[in-house]
Amino acid sequence: MNQGRRRHLDDRWRDLATAVLIAVSLACLLLGIHAHASPAYRFYNVARNTHFYTTSEGERDHLLKSGPPFQYEGAAFSAPSGEEASATAVYRFWRAASGSHFYTASAEERDYVRGISGYAYEGVAFAAFTGGGTGRIPVYRLYNRGTGAHFYTASAPERDWVVRSFAIYADEGIAFYAYPATGVPALAPSSYDAHRLLAQASFGPTPAEAARVRELGATRWVEEQFAQPISAYPDSRYDHLSLDDSPTCTFNSDHTSAEYRCALKQLTLLQVQADFFSNALYAPDQLRQRVAWALSQLLVVSGMKDPDMETAHVMARFHNILF
Repeated sequence: MNQGRRRHLDDRWRDLATAVLIAVSLACLLLGIHAHASPAYRFYNVARNTHFYTTSEGERDHLLKSGPPFQYEGAAFSAPSGEEASATAVYRFWRAASGSHFYTASAEERDYVRGISGYAYEGVAFAAFTGGGTGRIPVYRLYNRGTGAHFYTASAPERDWVVRSFAIYADEGIAFYAYPATGVPALAPSSYDAHRLLAQASFGPTPAEAARVRELGATRWVEEQFAQPISAYPDSRYDHLSLDDSPTCTFNSDHTSAEYRCALKQLTLLQVQADFFSNALYAPDQLRQRVAWALSQLLVVSGMKDPDMETAHVMARFHNILF
């Protein structure tokens, strides 16, 4: 290898090493900044159309166990430690009229709101910053002119979507600064959420399956359902290829005979219906069975034989049933 090429490769490696060192140093700096940050958990009150924010794991767990009307939406941002340099308190108020909480990092605004009837002061909620800085992000405040409630988000796209979609919201700018919500561990679904998922994605929750949803989490439970083998209808149970009576499969036989049992299973919908509901109640691929049931409500399949379909006005009566 000539000396010029060796020098070129040495320069490339030196540049790469420098870039790696810069990246590692920046990562260490950010990790140091976030070392004592606490996630601010966000809940949506579906009854009042308001949001609640807390860094308290006790409050978070209480709402998770309480179920409706609060729905957990994850961490909105991370709040710094109150002991961190330049951090300031964020004060919390309760407003019964709107069923919402109001948050402010301004001591002056706190004192002003304390003089307004209808607001109950609840003290310091968490810490934040009043200005930007390394690793900090703005948390925006929006005002609902209809209810008097406030909405907070660290997402500029979400802020823009709310303002664009709901004329009742006024953008009040940046409420305070915080850290991004990174490294927040996923929470197990509450018992209420597990039962609600199973009520929608299966043929009903059972204690065992609800416990499994809470163990796996909703996403992994759904992924597990996708991977389940199909609960099919084995060909060995549907080996009669005609819908017409035959000497070995007929209703014109004793009701205890094999010929009559064959007619019940093969010439009617009895067996396929029994297999469907058996799969629906006991098969492990519950999500697939529930979707199949939903599709069966849209795609109507008839078990009538061809001669029956030719009966006068049969299609008109079928249309009357549909509409």
